Amino acid sequence: MFRENFLLYYDEISEIVKMYLKYLGLWKERRRYFYILKRYEDRRILYLTKAKDAEILLWQHWDTSYRREEFFSKLLKNSPKSVKRAIYEKYKKQVLKFMYKPYVDYLILNAVDDVNLQRELVKSFEDEDIFIHHNLEALIKVLKQFDKKEVIKFLKKHIVNINVFAEYALKNEITEFRKSIENTLLMSRFKNKTYEYDIKILYEYENLIFKLPKDYLEYPKEKN
Repeated sequence: MFRENFLLYYDEISEIVKMYLKYLGLWKERRRYFYILKRYEDRRILYLTKAKDAEILLWQHWDTSYRREEFFSKLLKNSPKSVKRAIYEKYKKQVLKFMYKPYVDYLILNAVDDVNLQRELVKSFEDEDIFIHHNLEALIKVLKQFDKKEVIKFLKKHIVNINVFAEYALKNEITEFRKSIENTLLMSRFKNKTYEYDIKILYEYENLIFKLPKDYLEYPKEKN
C-alpha cells in the first residue's frame, strides 16, 4: 500500500525507513543521505536500507550493487591525476544536487584520449543537466573515427541531446563517414536496406493484394 501510494504515505514511509536503518545499525552512517532524500521527497529513500553505498542514491543513475570508490577506481584506472582531480571536483559540486551522471564522464574518458581535452570537457559540463541513458559503446566507436577537435566540437554542441545520436549509432551499421559527425550519424538513418524473405512477397486474396517491401525505401502505391 505504501509503495502504490508513495506520495500519500511519504511521512510514514520515511519514518519506517529511519527506524529500520537504526535497527540495522546504519543510521549514523546514512542519516545525512536520508535527510537529503527526504527533503526532495525522493522514492530512493526506500533503497537506503539495502544500498552498499548510500551516496550512490544521490546520483542520477545508480546501482545498489557497488560503492562510489569501486566505480571511480574502475572509471579512472588509467587516468592521470589532473583528470581525476577535475572529475572529483565536478562530482563534489553535482552530487548533493542530484546532478551527477556517471555516463557523461564515461563518454568523455572513452571518446577522447587527449588529457587536456578531457579536462576541458569535464569542466565544460559542470553545470549542464545532462541525461544519458543509452548504451554508449556504439557512439564511442564512431567518435573514435574522427579528429579530436571535431569530437570536442560535436560533444560541446550536442551533449544535452546526445541520446539521439547514441540511438542512431546503436541501431544503424555505420560504414560511410562524412566530414561531420552529425551528418555521419543522421544520414545513417536513411541508408537503404534490402530485405530477404523465405516466403512469397506477393499474395492475392479475392480483390486484395498483400506485398512485402523489397527494401527500406519502398512504400505502397495507390491504384487509380
